[in-house]
Amino acid sequence: MNEFTPVRNIEHSQLVLDHGLWPDFKEADIYNLVFQKNDHAPNIGTPKDNIDIEISFELHDLEQPYIVVLKFDDCDSIIMSELDHKTALCDLTFAYKARGTDIEGDPLPRGIAVHFDEAFGKSLTFNCLKVQALERRLKYNDKNIH
Repeated sequence: MNEFTPVRNIEHSQLVLDHGLWPDFKEADIYNLVFQKNDHAPNIGTPKDNIDIEISFELHDLEQPYIVVLKFDDCDSIIMSELDHKTALCDLTFAYKARGTDIEGDPLPRGIAVHFDEAFGKSLTFNCLKVQALERRLKYNDKNIH
């Protein structure tokens, strides 16, 4: 169980599945990217500024493009390398990552390393504690078409 499997390890993954499979993020466009600072701390009495990241992706389907929204909780080690909204993603990968031990020597719950590769060396990487699928919707619906 050391391998991170999105269908099994992302909360509410069934919301974004494509015919029962995890969507293909190759050539996906970042539609919206939000960094949200929150003041909750996973351990009471531990002052910490946590960052949640919510990303909406436009995925290209043969029939109609759709939007997938993922939320990443309690992020750190965030590195953005020339990331912009115009370049399609080459890949989105997840891997479990050890987080060390607490002051009593007990292992901390493992984290998740997230990596977005874009073409031409652009990327976004970070670590988080939880990934959630929030939504899947058509980019255009009958109400948006004039």
